[in-house]
Amino acid sequence: MLKPSPPTARERKRYLLVNVETTETVSAKDVENVIINALLQFLGELGTSRASTLVLQETWNGKSLIIKCAHNMVDEVKAALLLVKNIGDSPARLSVIKVSGSIAKLKSYQRKI
Repeated sequence: MLKPSPPTARERKRYLLVNVETTETVSAKDVENVIINALLQFLGELGTSRASTLVLQETWNGKSLIIKCAHNMVDEVKAALLLVKNIGDSPARLSVIKVSGSIAKLKSYQRKI
């Protein structure tokens, strides 16, 4: 029987609650594509893989969503998100509202705003 990996071998992660301000309605897939492209442009392929970001599409509520990333790349991911100016043809701005180590706390905070 395989033993589970010890906690010290697992990757530590952080969850970012991202607010999406845009003039038109956009889909979660459009926002995800813009985020991935911004990370690739700012961090490159190696940095993006080190950040190990994951856009959680099921958390999209029309104005905010949650992104998972590595704990040591939070500042770089925030910087990449601030560089987004457009989603499709409409002007947009992405801003990180809150960072947490627990997705449940962010989901409860997301419901309040």
